[in-house]
Amino acid sequence: MAPVSLLVVGAGGRGSRYAEYAIERPDLARIVGVAEPRPVHRERIAEKHDLAVENTVTDWREFAARPRFADAVIIATQDAMHIEPAIAFAELGYHILLEKPMAPNEEDCRRIAE
Repeated sequence: MAPVSLLVVGAGGRGSRYAEYAIERPDLARIVGVAEPRPVHRERIAEKHDLAVENTVTDWREFAARPRFADAVIIATQDAMHIEPAIAFAELGYHILLEKPMAPNEEDCRRIAE
């Protein structure tokens, strides 16, 4: 079976650690894109995973505006910022690894679950 292709949305400590798994287990996962506003974090993942420049973006909305090009997305943005990308990528049919907590309040958790 081919490795699962993954987008990383939020490349800080948590997102970077999840991306490391693809280096440790390339038979199971490969990173195909990263969305991160901070250049140093975005470029670090892009370099480690040999990403095409068009798949290294500053805003996750750029990926959500494209046709689906990965199996799944890792959403590791700041907790209060989870709801928008979680809903957008779910609507596009991506499998989602959503970093905890889902959202900082019950209402947003329910919106994501719906």
